[in-house]
Amino acid sequence: MSPRAWKTLLAIAVVAISTGAWGQTYDELKAMVDGPWHHVPNAVGPPQLNKDQAKCNVVASQTPVDSTTSAVVQRVRWTVFVNCLKASGYEPGVPPTKTTLSNDGTSKLSAQRWDDYSCAEISRLRKKNPNVDALFFTWARGFISGWNAATEKPILKVDPTAVPPDEQLKFIRSYCDENPSKLYLAGVMQLLARLKFEKAKATGKTEEE
Repeated sequence: MSPRAWKTLLAIAVVAISTGAWGQTYDELKAMVDGPWHHVPNAVGPPQLNKDQAKCNVVASQTPVDSTTSAVVQRVRWTVFVNCLKASGYEPGVPPTKTTLSNDGTSKLSAQRWDDYSCAEISRLRKKNPNVDALFFTWARGFISGWNAATEKPILKVDPTAVPPDEQLKFIRSYCDENPSKLYLAGVMQLLARLKFEKAKATGKTEEE
């Protein structure tokens, strides 16, 4: 990743702190920092993960903290580290497996990428596992975070908080219900367009500006 991109990650991480991004407790943050991470939407190997974690540690260590209390400093460093990884497209925890999605105890899904699933396939999976929407929406949130992190032009970035999360999930599900032959990714792209529209409406700025 370019030096410019890492400066962007630092800015994202600091903004996340100032806006109270997640509000995790000290112990919850420590568990996230110590626990496993996986990249969304595509898996990465340990060398790349270690490299990205090392860079995020550098970002965290260079973040100024207006406190001399060790617990406060550590909490800020951890928050920056976590937000940096999130901005790089990672999510905490073990990645959900295809077997988890099938949940029928007899068959395994083919080795598809998350963005290869059609709306019709997800509808079929939902009948076997009611949590499938939440699993795919987690991937969608990671995709949107990655979109923002990889986009150079500020005007192309979206505000992931412009629409409440539950409404975002319903938006994608409604799209898929109306377009079963489309890919789930198409619904995520429609959500991106919605978030971009909401951001433009709030700021009064358009892409042409």
